[in-house]
Amino acid sequence: MDRVNALSRAEVLECARHAAGSDATAGVETGLMAAMLRQLVLRRGTIQRSRLLHEALEVIGPLLGDTTEEEQLALAETELDALLSLGDLALRQPAPRARIMVEPATPSFIRFGDARELLLLGGSYDGRPMLPARLLERVHARGRARWLAIRVDESIDELCDELAWRGLRELNRALWASTPVTQSADTIIASYWDRTHACALETLTEFEFYDPNSASAYFRGRFRGPDLDLLIAAVREHRCLPARVFDHVGTTAYYVLRDLDGEKVGAHRIDGRQVEARDEWLRLVAAVATRGHRLNALTCGDELFLYFPPPSWLERMLSLGSPRPRSRNALRVDTFSTRTAFEAMIDVMKTKLFIEFQRG
Repeated sequence: MDRVNALSRAEVLECARHAAGSDATAGVETGLMAAMLRQLVLRRGTIQRSRLLHEALEVIGPLLGDTTEEEQLALAETELDALLSLGDLALRQPAPRARIMVEPATPSFIRFGDARELLLLGGSYDGRPMLPARLLERVHARGRARWLAIRVDESIDELCDELAWRGLRELNRALWASTPVTQSADTIIASYWDRTHACALETLTEFEFYDPNSASAYFRGRFRGPDLDLLIAAVREHRCLPARVFDHVGTTAYYVLRDLDGEKVGAHRIDGRQVEARDEWLRLVAAVATRGHRLNALTCGDELFLYFPPPSWLERMLSLGSPRPRSRNALRVDTFSTRTAFEAMIDVMKTKLFIEFQRG
């Protein structure tokens, strides 16, 4: 009976991979969920964010095994954030207070020097393929990303010219990566000092806040609230804290809170596009964490285990490696083909996000 069940699950996974366009070995957490989200958006053209997550979990949920609804939703949200960070999908709010829609990003591609593949992003809004059959058959997924293989006898320049003629936009790799400048944790925190303004305490009753003293290995476990008394006490203790609040349409607003002379609480909303605001906020989280338990990662051989959600620029760098099945309770696991790339990734995470590394 166990063998029948295992075979049945393998067959279902194979069908799901084929339907979603993921790679042939993708696990639910290592590419299949992301591929399903992308496929749903590309087929619909535009879809309400909450509806997208619901429909993806209707398909993928039964394959997640013994997990809670909250854990399943967290996984789907993580994969959606990854696709937004890559630039494969985009968010749009048609009007103030309207529900958030998810759409394909502008069809684009990126070349990486002399590499014999191009990274493909975005797609059409009506579900029609942007590429002819002869090129579509060479598109393959690796983790969350899609790549177009280049034949040995094929000119990269000529292929890129053809893609541009078909309506795909070539993106500059450096601009796409857009890693932040190197700054100290204190400098990042201090940059908000003059931007916070006193606010009425009753407006903070729905806020979650990041607790730098928490040693929880689970990123969400390091958040506290909503609890106004606890929040005020934490702001008094740490003087500056990252916080967030979820509105009625599922949008996350990111904030910086700080103590104003021990009497009032100042607040500053991090504005901008959702992905950019989240990036800025995550870097503040990393900076504040240096005053307690830092964000952490683990290295074991050529594998990198992350225990925090990566900002978009780090997500883009990670997409150039290869995902591995989630293990050791990590949010994601990646490996890189060369030691140079692996060490460069570690250096970036140490200097930009102050990550504390452990060896497995």
